[in-house]
Amino acid sequence: MEFDDRDARIRERYAMIAAPVLDRPDIFAAVTETMAERGYAGDPAHVELLYTIFTSRLLDRPMCAFLKAPSSSGKSWLLNRTLELFPPESYELKSGITPKAIAYGRSDLQHRILAIQEASGLQGREGNMLVRTLISEGLVRWEVAGRESDGFTTREIERPGPIAFVMTTTHNALHREDETRALSIQVDDTAEHTRRVLDSIADRYSGVTDHIVNLAPWHAYQRWLAGGPCQAVIPFASEIARHYWTQANRSKRDFEQVLTAIGTSALMHQTQREIDDYGSVVATLDDYAMARRFLVKVLGEASGAAVPATVRETFHAIAACARELTGDAEETRWPSITELAAKLGIDKAAASRRVAKAKEMGFVADRRARRGFPSRLALVERLPEDAEVLPSVEKIREIPEAGATVRAF
Repeated sequence: MEFDDRDARIRERYAMIAAPVLDRPDIFAAVTETMAERGYAGDPAHVELLYTIFTSRLLDRPMCAFLKAPSSSGKSWLLNRTLELFPPESYELKSGITPKAIAYGRSDLQHRILAIQEASGLQGREGNMLVRTLISEGLVRWEVAGRESDGFTTREIERPGPIAFVMTTTHNALHREDETRALSIQVDDTAEHTRRVLDSIADRYSGVTDHIVNLAPWHAYQRWLAGGPCQAVIPFASEIARHYWTQANRSKRDFEQVLTAIGTSALMHQTQREIDDYGSVVATLDDYAMARRFLVKVLGEASGAAVPATVRETFHAIAACARELTGDAEETRWPSITELAAKLGIDKAAASRRVAKAKEMGFVADRRARRGFPSRLALVERLPEDAEVLPSVEKIREIPEAGATVRAF
């Protein structure tokens, strides 16, 4: 870990500097407030989730995610500004990286964050394999061959973890084996979101806000966390498991990330939590409530239990376009990508991205006359109601003695 000196006086000094953060009953809310002061105009849940993933580096099984969005949507800004809440020694930020650079890199990644701003350098068999190893094992083992005086020999290169891993991409989906091992954070591409971003930029240039925020308390807070307990227990974990949505193959891996998020919240709020006889922080239902707040949408969309809001909006826009284009005609006239983009108030590239997701989920098909003709986007399946992936806090709270303790961090 980046801080090994557990001397009480050093940690006390960090606590004094971090007091504006430590004193908050909901530190995630403090994170979103700080990011808003710095000009962030997107979904607060994305900030809370990213901050949790980065803080989970302190645990034995850190979280991981892909940050997805079209070009120029602000995903790198979100990644970079969130990382800046962490001390420099806690992370490695790369604009891009190749498979061999991951394997041969000399920096220590143990209990640190590895953030990669572009996934393209890791596309291909080697890159996919290394990403899976980073996510699943939290370390990299790479065996290479070399020539010596008496012939060829092999040696194993190892970069130990565990590692909190986040990578941005412009792709809707990555390799299936990678997708099921990580959470997907989909950055908004709506016209409303773009308007909020433009207003934020205008405020900065017009002098309404200067977006200069003192980050020293946040850096001290992370150093304070690194010098304290790095294990958590969740007394009600079995009850969450009992009510967790299990109709997706990825449910087991996602559930572990849920528990890690709850454990991370407990560590973050440890001044307000009990410490058990083993030195572990005991999570409360408040930790579950906060983790659920930023996980429920991501998990629902990843598992197929919920339809993304942009897909719902696209579905209804196609239906509206079709009604307008068909009029009194007997045969339905389905819209083109250009017509759909105009209806949604977004550009064709963003509309195509949405349509690709709707096709992938089986709600939309292209009924073009033949190759070379404009797309004709038809609705082929009704939208289902969203299912509840994570049980409500009230459902867990109703249980007199909420399950058995899980010590997994």
